[in-house]
Amino acid sequence: MNCHEHYKEKMSVHMLFCDINKDASNNHLKEEKINIHSYLECPVNQHPEIVVSNTSPQNSPSFQHIDTNDNKSCSGFHQSLVNGTHKGRTERLYSIDNQSRPILGKRNASLISLSSVCSIDDMSDITDIDDLTTIEETKESLWLKLKKVVRWTPFIQNYTKPYPWIQLAGHSGGFIAGKEGTVIKKSSEKEALCLQSLMSDVLRPYVPALKGSFVENEVTHIEMQDLLHGFSSSCFVMDCKMGIRTYLEEEVCKQGKARKDLYLKMISVDPSEPTDEENNTKSCTKSRYMIWREQLSSTSSLGFRIEGVKRGMNPPDTDFKKVSSAEDIGSLFAKFINYKRTLQEKYLQRLKAIRTTLECSEFFKRHEMIGSSLLFVHDETDTASIWMIDFGKTNLLDVGVSINHNSEWVLGNREDGYLIGLDNIINIWSNMLL
Repeated sequence: MNCHEHYKEKMSVHMLFCDINKDASNNHLKEEKINIHSYLECPVNQHPEIVVSNTSPQNSPSFQHIDTNDNKSCSGFHQSLVNGTHKGRTERLYSIDNQSRPILGKRNASLISLSSVCSIDDMSDITDIDDLTTIEETKESLWLKLKKVVRWTPFIQNYTKPYPWIQLAGHSGGFIAGKEGTVIKKSSEKEALCLQSLMSDVLRPYVPALKGSFVENEVTHIEMQDLLHGFSSSCFVMDCKMGIRTYLEEEVCKQGKARKDLYLKMISVDPSEPTDEENNTKSCTKSRYMIWREQLSSTSSLGFRIEGVKRGMNPPDTDFKKVSSAEDIGSLFAKFINYKRTLQEKYLQRLKAIRTTLECSEFFKRHEMIGSSLLFVHDETDTASIWMIDFGKTNLLDVGVSINHNSEWVLGNREDGYLIGLDNIINIWSNMLL
């Protein structure tokens, strides 16, 4: 929007204001006009990156910086997640770096115009719109009308690139706006604490940087590094789910109710798989479905599976349920990098660096890694990287319990087979002949 168009928008807002309040005195109108124009500065100079839409926060959240070298600060972060849900409009946003800024405490899903996957924008440049407090209390009702007009006037808008990795493995809808270079994920306090711990671990270069965390409507939200920042919008993305199982031991032991939706998913892949009892009830339990699902793919045999791939601007491909052999996976890896040896070498170097770092990671020694993924990203410039993501089911081991991440799982031993999967991935990448 150029400044001339923006001036027309400002005049439109002002005329609406005058129409609503035509009984006010000329002096009051003059004062209000000055106040409006002092806030509605030309957005071209502010570089806004968000569509203003249905949102009505009354209070911005309080903001607290976290110094990772300060035990008291980190302890406060932990305690707030354990003890406080910050109900209502008193959410707290925590920051890891000095660059982070407070963001609106209340957000609606309708605020962000999501593309086929997710658009992530910066809200910080417009957080002042709801904070115009220069009007006297005697005109409170007048001001509420004006504020409603301003809030619903979409005079700042922009359309940004899609984020293909969000759609790969069921992430769509779980992300909302962050400041530039970050995404905000609807998650759990468990994942927030895992990322907080990783910020002081040797694995920090291989995981998304944690910028902050806040609780909204009793749901933990994590502001973290946007791993696609710096890549082109047509980048190539692959999600590999790690480990010989992606379910918790508690989920297997729990005798849940048989579900018809899981039965339908099962027969859509293999109509001959259900037992006679399952066919009679047309349902199956979650534990039965999960164990069958792992055995169907390469998870149980190789310790990982391809969860999804997105190649450039093409639709994502998630149809890898029956891909189980190392040969087939090698072919998919080669196709993913368009048979480029340069990318093969870069990915292999990064994989080996992660493998070496895991061996000396205190975090890795003390946690059961379930449902975690490796995210592969490259673009047409052959810039490439890999990150460890998704720690929502990563569990801190009990005192006295240890695992080596390299043994087969039996119920009760807590082994996840993460290194089994990583070693097999490295072998497949190494043996690819391009």
